[in-house]
Amino acid sequence: MLILARRLASRRAMETTAAVATVLCSLMPMVVMTYSESPYQIFYQLGMLLIMVYCTMIQQLPLRHAAAALSCMLIIQLVTTYIADFADFVIWQANALLFVSTVMLLLMASYFLERASRLSYLFALRGRLLQVQLLEFARTDALTRLFNRRYQDEVLTSVWERARKKQANVAIILLDIDHFKSYNDNYGHPQGDVCLKLLCKAIQQSANDGGAVAFRFGGEEVLVLMNADADQATKMAETLKATVAALKLPHPALGEDAHVTISLGVASGIAPLITYDTLISAADNALYAAKHAGRNCVFCQP
Repeated sequence: MLILARRLASRRAMETTAAVATVLCSLMPMVVMTYSESPYQIFYQLGMLLIMVYCTMIQQLPLRHAAAALSCMLIIQLVTTYIADFADFVIWQANALLFVSTVMLLLMASYFLERASRLSYLFALRGRLLQVQLLEFARTDALTRLFNRRYQDEVLTSVWERARKKQANVAIILLDIDHFKSYNDNYGHPQGDVCLKLLCKAIQQSANDGGAVAFRFGGEEVLVLMNADADQATKMAETLKATVAALKLPHPALGEDAHVTISLGVASGIAPLITYDTLISAADNALYAAKHAGRNCVFCQP
């Protein structure tokens, strides 16, 4: 039955099978005692105590299963010792009181064991959740919810190692919000933070949809990393620019009908032939060129 219990998929079925098997095992010493003609037949019942302790402390069945198993074993013990008629009724009562008290104590032990097990599980679960939250806090920028510079360095190192082995193209897009200082001066920094969060949320969604990853590079600058050649990266940059334009966030400091826009610099290369620091520098130069070209445009570093 124990082998059967292990093969059962349901945990409840396993626990029920284990409890039934324990009760059946408890019959053995009591049956032997009942049919024994030895003057020491009373000592056979001590095997029942061991099985009760095993059921509670070793198997550690759930309280409901332990209560059912111990109750069945107690009934078996009381009935078989009464049938065996090995002593007068007073001794039987004292013996019964001992076993009833033992069962009560074992049920208390089972309750505290299950309670400790549940608390341990809850503490472990809470610990894992806290670990996930701490990991998210360590990787994420608090304001924009983009990945931060610390995690960016980890990802760049990992991506570059994989790309070097495959000699794959890697592209970096650097983008900056146009005239963001004047936006803050006009609306105030709290509203500037709201604008930045809206833009970064849209950029992150668009980047993720295109198989890229977005990081807050610093201030109002965002770095987008992807495995792509220059043409693919330029298309992604155009998509990001269109995504921001679609938000139509007003920028009254630039005019009544002006909206918030971004400038983007693109650089791409094959990982074994270029380092990511060099590629970031190239993307930064491309961004600088985009700003000098009138902003709200994409410039790809050749």
